[in-house]
Amino acid sequence: MKIWEIPTPALIIEESVMAENRKKMGEITKRAGVALRPHYKTYRSEKIAKLQMEDGAKGIAAAKLGEAEDLVKAGIQDVLLANEVTQPAKMEKLALLAKECHMTVCVDQMENLLALNEAAKKAGSTLHIFVEYNIGQNRCGVNTFEDCYALAKAADDASNLTFAGIEAYAGHLAHEYDYDKRYAATMVIEDTLRALKGYLEEKGLTVKDISGVSTGTVCFRDGMEGGTMYTEVQPGSYLFMDTAYNGVKLPFEDSLFLLASVISTKKDLVVTDAGLKTASVDMGNPALADYPDVESGMSEEHISHIIPNHGYHVNDLVRYIPGHCCTTVNLHDRFYLVNGDDVVDIIEINSRGKSY
Repeated sequence: MKIWEIPTPALIIEESVMAENRKKMGEITKRAGVALRPHYKTYRSEKIAKLQMEDGAKGIAAAKLGEAEDLVKAGIQDVLLANEVTQPAKMEKLALLAKECHMTVCVDQMENLLALNEAAKKAGSTLHIFVEYNIGQNRCGVNTFEDCYALAKAADDASNLTFAGIEAYAGHLAHEYDYDKRYAATMVIEDTLRALKGYLEEKGLTVKDISGVSTGTVCFRDGMEGGTMYTEVQPGSYLFMDTAYNGVKLPFEDSLFLLASVISTKKDLVVTDAGLKTASVDMGNPALADYPDVESGMSEEHISHIIPNHGYHVNDLVRYIPGHCCTTVNLHDRFYLVNGDDVVDIIEINSRGKSY
């Protein structure tokens, strides 16, 4: 199959570029002395998760229970559900999944922790617990060392839970374009986690792992003086990149594109068959790869561009760089893996919509 035979709009992945991004991340984490636990929410494909395990990943991070279910079904033996699971039926499912793999989940409330223990007891399984600590994102997570200790001690004492460590995800720094601000805030987080680990260990607890770190800050751990406090990192977007991350100036390249066809032209106007149903705009509109500075006018089924003397013709193929790769992926059923003009594989996005 050739690239021009793909029914557009469609997501394509440049095979060699994605492979290079995977290689670079492997080198960065190896030099930093941290384990790689890629985030599944970026690509939601069992096949790519298995590729990352072949790269040497410790395990995979999921954002939702539906993703974790698919990962376990695919045979991934170490899954972190890097989120809180609080609904009773979901906790029961999670506890059952823990019978099939090493399952870790985050908590930030005592009531939830105790309910998870009861669910695991009923299932006859063990859940590994990360206490989530708020390091600036102001989303989930406890805010004090004392609250962190209370949850960690309760997990350590529970019959069917194991205190495994700390979740400390600095998502608020991922797209901080000012390098100095991003670096300074990263160092403050490292100091905070050093103090937190010491506090917990002084009280007799063992902090086996500290997990977090996004694509936007992972490179700071490479060569960090004294080493990082993190034992594992959870980058996701490095695999594909997007316009939002391109502004951070990272060593990864765009491998994911939205392929579209020109369906109408006028002297200064180009209209393609992509649109809001195939490209997310939560972090900005997709950018036309050949004219990244040209505005993309978005509607449900069309993207329009004003380009003087553009030279495009009907049925010409164009590529867009997604504004946000993760949310764009969730609008599609498959990737087309390409090498030049050749489609070398079709990869199902089997966890699309698994946001429960």
